[in-house]
Amino acid sequence: SVLHQTGPGKLGEAAAPRSSYRAVEYVEDVHTALAAATVALVRGGASTLAEVGAMRVPCFVAPYPGHADRHQERNAEQLGSGARIVQDSELNADVRDEILSLAFESGASRRAAMRRELERNVPVDAALRAWREIMGVVRPGKPTA
Repeated sequence: SVLHQTGPGKLGEAAAPRSSYRAVEYVEDVHTALAAATVALVRGGASTLAEVGAMRVPCFVAPYPGHADRHQERNAEQLGSGARIVQDSELNADVRDEILSLAFESGASRRAAMRRELERNVPVDAALRAWREIMGVVRPGKPTA
């Protein structure tokens, strides 16, 4: 099954409705969608990549090509081999087949390796780690929570 977030006012650009495909302008419950996802195709915004990484969803990242500084590509590089970066110009039948291969049972070992890489690169306790670092500077030598 495919859940396609089109963006506001862009449902008309979605594929034709069918039983295994659902297009929405906006995903209200990202956590549930990502928890159900086997693989994701996303842009490279920092929040999106943090969510995908925290949920350990192997992904293909198509950085938005309109950014002159290519920051979305650099964001995606931080996920290491947990993400495969593809340019919009590369979104073709070969990439579609690669995504499908990853999504099916034959891709289980690759998905597992990608999840391990996401776990290594996107710690879910980052806020706690930052807090401990801050407290170590503010109160040197004092134990932190």
